[in-house]
Amino acid sequence: QSFALSASTAALTGAVAIFIAMIGVGTRRTIFSFYLVIGLYLVSLYLLSRWSGTWLEASPANALGRRMSWLAPLHPFLALEVVLHQVAPPLPGRLDEWPSPVRFALSDPAGCYVTWTLLLAVFLTMVSVLFVRRGAKAGEPNRWTRIVDRLLPRRRSNTLTRAPRPVWKNPVAWREARVRTIGGGLMRLAVTGLGIAGPAGLWITYLRGDTAYATTATWLSAVMIVQFALALIVATNVAATSITREKESHTLDLLLTTPLTSRYILWGKLRGLLTFALPLLLGPALVLVAFAVADGLRGRQPPLVGIETALCLAALLTVYTAGACVLGVRISLSAKRNVTAVMNSIGGIILLTGVFSMLGFAFVDASGGEFSAFLAPFTPFTAVRYLVDLGALFPSAKEFYDNVATARSAALLGSAIALGLYAFAVWRAYAALVQNFHMTLRRQSAQG
Repeated sequence: QSFALSASTAALTGAVAIFIAMIGVGTRRTIFSFYLVIGLYLVSLYLLSRWSGTWLEASPANALGRRMSWLAPLHPFLALEVVLHQVAPPLPGRLDEWPSPVRFALSDPAGCYVTWTLLLAVFLTMVSVLFVRRGAKAGEPNRWTRIVDRLLPRRRSNTLTRAPRPVWKNPVAWREARVRTIGGGLMRLAVTGLGIAGPAGLWITYLRGDTAYATTATWLSAVMIVQFALALIVATNVAATSITREKESHTLDLLLTTPLTSRYILWGKLRGLLTFALPLLLGPALVLVAFAVADGLRGRQPPLVGIETALCLAALLTVYTAGACVLGVRISLSAKRNVTAVMNSIGGIILLTGVFSMLGFAFVDASGGEFSAFLAPFTPFTAVRYLVDLGALFPSAKEFYDNVATARSAALLGSAIALGLYAFAVWRAYAALVQNFHMTLRRQSAQG
């Protein structure tokens, strides 16, 4: 069944990709949206499945007290948990009041998932066939665009010069940040707004006393994970085109004829990318500080989020994002086209963070207690999950309250070590990037 889950997921993903390619133009933005929607779907449903409100009472609880979620037929990893007997499906006799399709879906989540994904893949493939001979593509003139051009003609400026503008000390960094802000301003604004609105809503309900301590911590960590995943994908996406964009527009040749060194160019690229990406993380960091300040003023012990947790998590998210930017620039340097760079970069960051997170959650969940608080910062998503919600590392609330000071100290020590290790890894990757910059470009020129 595990192989059937993998095959059906691959078939549906390929069918969706073909469908997108047939109905529109497979641009860089389309590919990014494709990755983003898939990532959001998988992460959001997986986090919702951890909420007890989605658990089925008809499903027997496992050793950890968790039951199967009704989202299992809609998610490959949740269906795989049932196949691997990590959670048990409801017994058929306890679903008699439900319609036959619902009984099938809940009693056999894997079979239901394979069925609907394959049917949807076949349907999308058949629809895509209808578009194979379609001549009009997005961006090409058609009947409607001609009418719009006649009614609203575009003004063309005859000005050949423009006033000089002040730039940063590193003009490459200014240009990178400026171009990204103009081209992706709406996307950045939307992600930043969501990053502020979600945690801020939890903060308000927490201050009003509408949600309990543990519930707020769980939901805050879940919202932070989604926001960080979005920021990571956005940062990787913009970094993936930092060099290939210059290659396709032939401005890289112009840069290489100037006295600018490879270190100066690459540092400018990375600084501009971080300037673009850091506001995506600013909202969650500020809300964490707001939680810490509010609990400090009210004298609540232990606080939901300590001030040291907010600062450490902000520093860790920054260095994680810097690593994603370095990876994106590295792949962009090796690739020749934007589409290839984006696909490889987004796929690479999803694979890396996925593997690291699976290992991290396995080690942290197996350890428990203060040692797991020390281990949590060493992988990105375990850091967000457990630094915000340290109580989830203990089997009971009483044990957490008895050891909260030790757990916070262990988390602070682990954060400091993880921050140093990741910063060193990012610096070494950047140094290797600088060292191989001209060699990579010469090799590509020789290959044509």
